[in-house]
Amino acid sequence: MQIYDLLTQQHREVADIFKKIRSSLDSDKEKIPELFEKLKVELTSHLKSEQEVFYKPLRVLTKEPQGRKLSWEGDEEHHVICLLLNELARTDLESEEWAAKIKVLNEIVDHHVKEEESETFAAARKTFDRDEAEQIAQNMIELQDIYKGMIDRALDEDVEIFNHPMLGRETEEQMLKE
Repeated sequence: MQIYDLLTQQHREVADIFKKIRSSLDSDKEKIPELFEKLKVELTSHLKSEQEVFYKPLRVLTKEPQGRKLSWEGDEEHHVICLLLNELARTDLESEEWAAKIKVLNEIVDHHVKEEESETFAAARKTFDRDEAEQIAQNMIELQDIYKGMIDRALDEDVEIFNHPMLGRETEEQMLKE
């Protein structure tokens, strides 16, 4: 399986969880805590591992400025999604605020998926050959398993980036210059 197939499959799984949450907001609120926990685990492990094994290699290896631009945008969208997941985790699940935040999160994720599956995949296909795309998928699966065991810590990384935006950026900037 290539990375594009894996990502598309996971995007559909997350979309299904969002659909169930939206449905539960109106009729079956007792399901929301379990659904949100599942969303938090699946989405966070997806985002964090994708950043490491897909976006960073794309940014470093692509020969096209558009590929580099899209990898940066994808990373930043992931960061915003994680910040919003953090807020949702700290907000009363029965509040109107939580319902509004989950709707906004769903809209951000939908936008991100559409852009990724069209533009970012196209740029990545110009960068990674078939074997590399398969290896990236395997690496992502393995890293996701690790992230699933440390969701809260993984989400806290984005709070640290928000509070101290330059941490970790210098190293990557240096790699790109070399």
